[in-house]
Amino acid sequence: MSRVYIVGYGQETRLVRANTRAQALNHVAHGIINVDVPTQDQLIDLISGGKKVETSLKQEQDNLPLEQA
Repeated sequence: MSRVYIVGYGQETRLVRANTRAQALNHVAHGIINVDVPTQDQLIDLISGGKKVETSLKQEQDNLPLEQA
């Protein structure tokens, strides 16, 4: 069952109909955010330049409370 999600970034707010929160986020992020696996050379360059590896611990799909009207 799809629902409407409000997705915001910066000063922009969008309403997106999707089956899951992750789908709504992916819809808005597409074309704005790039996610790739780095090559060995990119990894070495970025770490040598001071970038740290971040760990994502949050689950991809959070449970959303259902509001009763």
